[in-house]
Amino acid sequence: MKILYYDLETTGLDHKLHAPIQFAGLLEINGQLVMELEYTMKPYPNDLVDAKALEVNGRTMEEIHTFDDPTDTLGWILERLSAHVNTRDRSDQIFLCGYNNVHFDDQFLREWFIKAGRPQYDFMNHFWNESLDLRVLCGAALAAERHRMPNFKLVTVARHFGIEVDDSKAHEALYDAELVRALSRKVSVVRR
Repeated sequence: MKILYYDLETTGLDHKLHAPIQFAGLLEINGQLVMELEYTMKPYPNDLVDAKALEVNGRTMEEIHTFDDPTDTLGWILERLSAHVNTRDRSDQIFLCGYNNVHFDDQFLREWFIKAGRPQYDFMNHFWNESLDLRVLCGAALAAERHRMPNFKLVTVARHFGIEVDDSKAHEALYDAELVRALSRKVSVVRR
């Protein structure tokens, strides 16, 4: 089984109006970590940038405009992933796994493909259509105690499962991807 534990940091909350500015992922094949990906990219010229989002990400406007071209970055990511997936074999694809990715990151990722002019089959040749969303899976696992938790953010849920969290690294895409991978082992819903 191939799983890409991933996270995006973005310039806002609307995938149509805003853009990813950081992508990170950990590619695991049959339980073994085989690749780490981490990229920063500038938004497209028509993408909006919310000051609040930059504050959460610890970035500045000046900084994000020095990042790599987003179309080039997506190409580099797919090139690296293609070394581990046969894009001509529909049974050889990667599961995307994130925290709240079905409602957030996956939408930004798919919109990024569109903005980059990548055809839909580029996405479908690399990734299964159905993602593994640990927020949903943790919600089911913690249904009996969810009401006692202060919130359901990634760091809160990770701590609940006994994972040590460094708050200074929260909202760094690679660190969040690492937390997602660690959390997936605690929830034990993904077969290896």
